[in-house]
Amino acid sequence: MNNNRRVFVTSIFAGAALVLAARGLNVLTFEGLSAVPGSEWISLPAGTRLLIALVLGEAGLIGVMIGSWCIAFLIHGTAHPFRVFFCGIAAAVTSPLAMRLSGQHAKLANALEGLTPSGLLGLIVINAALGPVLRITLCIFSGDLDYLPSRLGLMFLGDLAGSLAVVYALKIMLHWVALPKPPAELPQSNAQRGIGK
Repeated sequence: MNNNRRVFVTSIFAGAALVLAARGLNVLTFEGLSAVPGSEWISLPAGTRLLIALVLGEAGLIGVMIGSWCIAFLIHGTAHPFRVFFCGIAAAVTSPLAMRLSGQHAKLANALEGLTPSGLLGLIVINAALGPVLRITLCIFSGDLDYLPSRLGLMFLGDLAGSLAVVYALKIMLHWVALPKPPAELPQSNAQRGIGK
């Protein structure tokens, strides 16, 4: 297996594993905070999906789709195959669509290049708004019409809070990691500079 294929397959598995881990962490920490069925105040998977799109690109998004299918299957079972199938697709297309809408037209593999802090914040807000709209549309098509307005608002807040938490937690962690710094230039003596000869 050549190196490009190995990176592609690893990115798929990493994307799926990260989405599943984020959902598991979300269930363990924030499930009791859900005010409306199917919506959470903090959605760590939303931020994780955005981060996967920015860092792992298309291959990571295939992993997002696979991981989201697993999650949707665990929640809905085989009773709603339409919903399970489209939950994975909606999860995978939300972040690239948000990047397109926010003006981040770079290829997914190079998405972090040139992304300013204000651009990242705008991308997070658009991603947090787009995800709930896609999920509510899916709910409407699958006949789940309970609590739609309150679910839409809560999904937006949950996706926004989760995305901000994941992205800025990673940013803080990266800030604290000791990155190697280039050696400081030592002052030269007059003799080294050729002065006073």
